[in-house]
Amino acid sequence: LGVLIPPSIPFVTYGTITDTSITDLFLAGVLPGCLVALCLIVYAVFYCVRTKAGDIEIIQSNYRELRSKGFWKVFKESFFALLSPVIVLGGLLPDEIEPSVEAGLRVPAPSVEAARLIDAAAARLGREAVVHIPLDTGMGRVGFRADDPETPARIAEVAAMPHLRIEGMYSHFPMAYKYASDFTLHQIDLYRRVADAVEALGVPIPWKHIANSDAINNFPVATKPPFTHVRTGINLHGSFDIEGRRALRLRSVVTMRTHLAQVRELPAGATIGYGATYRTPVPMRVGTVAAGYADGLPLALSNRGHVLIRGRACPVLGRVCMDYVNVSLEQVPDAAYGDEVILLGGEGSGAISVEDWATFKGTHPYEVLCSIGSRVRRRAIG
Repeated sequence: LGVLIPPSIPFVTYGTITDTSITDLFLAGVLPGCLVALCLIVYAVFYCVRTKAGDIEIIQSNYRELRSKGFWKVFKESFFALLSPVIVLGGLLPDEIEPSVEAGLRVPAPSVEAARLIDAAAARLGREAVVHIPLDTGMGRVGFRADDPETPARIAEVAAMPHLRIEGMYSHFPMAYKYASDFTLHQIDLYRRVADAVEALGVPIPWKHIANSDAINNFPVATKPPFTHVRTGINLHGSFDIEGRRALRLRSVVTMRTHLAQVRELPAGATIGYGATYRTPVPMRVGTVAAGYADGLPLALSNRGHVLIRGRACPVLGRVCMDYVNVSLEQVPDAAYGDEVILLGGEGSGAISVEDWATFKGTHPYEVLCSIGSRVRRRAIG
């Protein structure tokens, strides 16, 4: 009722003074109030969906975001997020096609066979399926082969199916982290040739996208016409491929935090961790950190990496366990039970980056990020 009254007050006053009819009064006052209430309900539902059930800390975080940004800004972001299309870029299994079409997702049509299944599912649902065509220009994963002369005709066959509409065509770069790579330039050329041939057959391709994070850094030509969209991924939070050029001046915004589960004074000669790979050389203050490789900490940090406690680097002692890791507190004698521990992130020379962990593991940052366990709470800020 509190939501409905304010938008109606000016109109109710106007209606009372001029003897406006009840119908006009409803249209002018109550109806706008109902629409505002509906928008608020949509907003509230969306915010509940964004929040894990019972997770008070995330609810509080969302509330702080609401207060800092202002209601209307957060409402617009949330409302338009509901309206934004979701594109599935990976392949769908046959039993995933109909639920995806029913949910209104933009689905990939990597072959004529898959397109027929999508068309049939859309027909059963009585709706139009919107598809994007994967084009294999060198990734060797999914899609129509760009070097197959029959590909334009096959894509035109897909476009002729009565219950689907081609909205876009996309490809992917496997080597765009290498600046000025001839392989990547050849991929761009292949894509353009296929797109031109398809459109020459009378099939429009409104969305054309090929650039990933590495290409945005190294191949700006893939971000310009005829391409209409880009697909930034790892750059969104300021990470880069270790071998890639960093044309974008980004800084990492990834932080992984936990706490000290215990603080102990260990005597000289005490062993730490599985395999007893560390033995204290002297009496030491040691902290047990509540995180392990089940949460994404690389096993390679054992006896090599460090964490940050109260802004200081604390070396890892012994082998990283599934749920815990032990660290030296010699640099932070005032550290206490429950203190915050920075596993990734931080400021200054001691900051720990995703790339640092990747170097320890002998891998790339993508694997590090994908290895962060499901029990680690994710929170987007800003």
